[in-house]
Amino acid sequence: MEAKVQSELPRGDAWQYEPKWDGFRAVAFKDGDEVVIHSRNQKPLTRYFPELVPALQKIKPKRAVLDGEIVIFTGHGTDFDAMTLRIHPAASRVNMLAAEQPSTYIAFDLLADGDESLIEVPLKTRRDQFRGWPRSGRPQSLVDGPGPRLGAAASRARLRSRFRPSRERSLPSRGRL
Repeated sequence: MEAKVQSELPRGDAWQYEPKWDGFRAVAFKDGDEVVIHSRNQKPLTRYFPELVPALQKIKPKRAVLDGEIVIFTGHGTDFDAMTLRIHPAASRVNMLAAEQPSTYIAFDLLADGDESLIEVPLKTRRDQFRGWPRSGRPQSLVDGPGPRLGAAASRARLRSRFRPSRERSLPSRGRL
């Protein structure tokens, strides 16, 4: 589900608040050691963020689909301009930039766990399942999204909502979920 910016925070226990990250929204597919990352518009992103592949390979279970955001942190927050520099035809330049300013994948939703599709499962249940994964060995370049109290600059997602791909498109598939 894509978060929507609001001028006021909705009240009640059915809401969860998140910051607006200044990065690329991305769905990560993991099947054993194979990792594929796509934009929300189904454009391939894996080659532009090669440092994320080893981090995603280390997660449990063997197969998973995560929804999140790729960001590059600097001393002053995130840097969208550094993100756009990654979209370059030369692999040598992409690798140099990855070494100089590594990216982070902030996973905030679990769409499939093993062979189980969670798309029709409520958001709160999906997040609880993801946050229940073992913490030991979780790589630094893969973090789960923030907690529920973030103040006025937050965006919202209904905790009981079902996943809906952006622009009502279906998710790209990589084998059976």
